[in-house]
Amino acid sequence: MDALIGQIYRAAGHERLWNGVVEQVRRRFSSGACECVLYQGAEAVSGFTTAVTRDIVDCYIDDRHWETNERVGRYLSGSPLTGFVTADSYYTPEMLATDACARLLASRGLHQQVLTMLHLGGDRMAAFT
Repeated sequence: MDALIGQIYRAAGHERLWNGVVEQVRRRFSSGACECVLYQGAEAVSGFTTAVTRDIVDCYIDDRHWETNERVGRYLSGSPLTGFVTADSYYTPEMLATDACARLLASRGLHQQVLTMLHLGGDRMAAFT
């Protein structure tokens, strides 16, 4: 796990490394998919994913769904993540029931989410799902 975290922080300075990092996170958790959305403050500025969810993340960023999504707001409002958590242990059932991203992931057979947010320096952070 320490090596993986080191690769995440290396990717923070070298954007070309992110695609490899998301694939390594996916394999580490034996997951069907992995997404990493990079934020500058509360704005989603780019995303890196495995193929299964690329269109979901592109839509989230391009259509600015992050502006109304409760995920980042919860984190920025004082509920920071420590390590990796499951979405259903961090978010309320009501929030998950109305979360467009959660519904789209479930429609692809991805019903459980493990997530974390990492500060990358300044007001930059990376959200992994």
